Amino acid sequence: MSSEQPHRTEFEMPPSIPAEAKLPFFTLAILAFAAVVALFAISTWILFAFFCTWDERAQFGDAYGALNALYSGLAFAGIIITLFLQREELTLQRAELRATRDELARTSRAQEASSVALVQQAKAAEIAASVSAVTTLLRVILDRLSAQEQATKLAISKGLSYDAVDKDLAKQRDFYLAQLEELLDSLMKGGAARKGE
Repeated sequence: MSSEQPHRTEFEMPPSIPAEAKLPFFTLAILAFAAVVALFAISTWILFAFFCTWDERAQFGDAYGALNALYSGLAFAGIIITLFLQREELTLQRAELRATRDELARTSRAQEASSVALVQQAKAAEIAASVSAVTTLLRVILDRLSAQEQATKLAISKGLSYDAVDKDLAKQRDFYLAQLEELLDSLMKGGAARKGE
């Protein structure tokens, strides 16, 4: 069996007094009680065995009045032992309360950090959704512009006026760019609002 103490962190409880260490106090209390009863029994036996009259017994009792002081002293010693035991128990209770308070503080900090992480995760998901929307819109615009360019080339090849087709193409391009700018503005406003939080 190793004599080294196990390493404790600052949040662990101090070890409580083992039952074997408390045994001497219990044994001491039983021995003190037995000694008091034995002294009382011996003094009663002495009174009745060696002194026949009550006058002699009274004189003997006055001579050993110090026995009362002994009993009072034993009672006082018992009170002092009880106070020391209570002090040990209070010290252990304070340590347990301190450890509980520290653990609650740690749990509270972890919960706050988790809450902040969830808010950041929600903001990141919102940004990702916005970026995905912009990407999808850009893809749609590029596909439509490419289709429009193909239609323009086909119209020109059939003899239609280039100016009329170009005006229609410019109108559609301006419409798509306005949609894109509106979406980008809403993203920028949302980003500025998130930075202000």
